[in-house]
Amino acid sequence: WLENLEEPSEEAMVWQPFPNGPSIGGIMLHMACCDLYWIKNFVRGEELDADHPAVAYDAQLDQDNVSWPTAPRQPFAWYLEVLESTRRQVVELILQEPDAERVFQRRNSTATFRWIVAHLIEHDNLTTESVSCRQSTRSASPFGDYSNGSCRLAIQFLFHQKPRPEIFDPEDRCPQFAWA
Repeated sequence: WLENLEEPSEEAMVWQPFPNGPSIGGIMLHMACCDLYWIKNFVRGEELDADHPAVAYDAQLDQDNVSWPTAPRQPFAWYLEVLESTRRQVVELILQEPDAERVFQRRNSTATFRWIVAHLIEHDNLTTESVSCRQSTRSASPFGDYSNGSCRLAIQFLFHQKPRPEIFDPEDRCPQFAWA
């Protein structure tokens, strides 16, 4: 989805399609905060840094009532750095988890670590409508550049796979896995 944005202006980053609607910048901050919440707070039990731009933004967000605050007027590069640096941190934390089947209590249900990682990928996909794996000048993957191996390991961990480079198309490094 990033390759479709090109380089939006600061005005485009904060533009809301209707009063209190989501902006590009707001969506990017929300995605970063969700990643931090699930892995750092929910899984690891660590407090989130209230001064982190994504956490500060999300604290004002009321999704149930579709009330998105105005995103900070910053250039696209700033939002991209917030999202990418957060994702690098989250991928490192994901790779530290030794047990994909570890169970966490969640309100009236439970969630495995595997479900949490799948949920983050799904959330990113639903939030951005689709995630492209094609190579571009910017990372097209929701969790970083597939060629660096970190995302590949996280995805293989998620799907109980031993490292198998043959499941990746060498031309575009897009994962090819079956859900069956």
